[in-house]
Amino acid sequence: MNLVSTKQILNEAKRKKYAIGAFNVENMEMLKACIESAQYCNSPIIIQVSEKSIEYIGIGLLYSMVNACAFSSTIPIALHLDHAQNMNLIREACEIGFSSVMIDSSEKGFSSNVQDTLKVMEIAKRYNVSVEAELGHVGGKAEEVESMYTPVSRVKKFVAVTQVDFLAVAIGTKHGIYKGSPQLDFQRLKNIYESVDIPLVLHGASGLSDSDIKQCVVGGISKINFATELRRKYTNSIKQVLEEKNELIDPRIYGKVAQKAMSETVIHYINICGSGVEDEC
Repeated sequence: MNLVSTKQILNEAKRKKYAIGAFNVENMEMLKACIESAQYCNSPIIIQVSEKSIEYIGIGLLYSMVNACAFSSTIPIALHLDHAQNMNLIREACEIGFSSVMIDSSEKGFSSNVQDTLKVMEIAKRYNVSVEAELGHVGGKAEEVESMYTPVSRVKKFVAVTQVDFLAVAIGTKHGIYKGSPQLDFQRLKNIYESVDIPLVLHGASGLSDSDIKQCVVGGISKINFATELRRKYTNSIKQVLEEKNELIDPRIYGKVAQKAMSETVIHYINICGSGVEDEC
């Protein structure tokens, strides 16, 4: 199967009231863990890469790996550029065949965010590529940037002016590892959902409770991003293997262990999102 339109599978998720997991990958093992887990669950999946991941792997090699996995799979697979700010890279991703791109101008003012989104929409439209933008700001990460809640009063205008395909909203989540329990604003999510008719995206889901994730799906989230927890599972499993077998030098051995650990996490999240054919895959 060829790579599919992110907009198409998210519109289907919105219509049927489930969410699709969007999983960030940094290497072949992480990619295989995600694809094979989704195939096992017979679930659509979105593979995400950041600007730093593209810098690390190379956009051509990365695209070829994902495209090869899609070709040999029977599930819908989309490839998404996550949190992009480099217009040249966005253009390159559209040209090479990405399913969707995210323009992240969420730290800018409303007008600048709108203008940047319109520029990306113009680029992406030429290649039939879907576009995600963010209104409000999901903070966190190493720099400890604070979150800024999505202003409900501006959502409708932002979507109407930009015609963006799906929108990331800030309701209290953060990127990276949480310090304490996040307090999500589900009423804000409800108000946003009722104000626009496009799929909504949740960033910073790693570390949320299963019940919070499920409530976000019920509240109208159609795409849920997972990155930190995947890295944690992947890295910790390798650490454990090398601690137990410090003479081990074959990356294929500990790579398989890491892939298995990550697969269990991906399957769990797919179940929580409700995108698999079975209730428990």
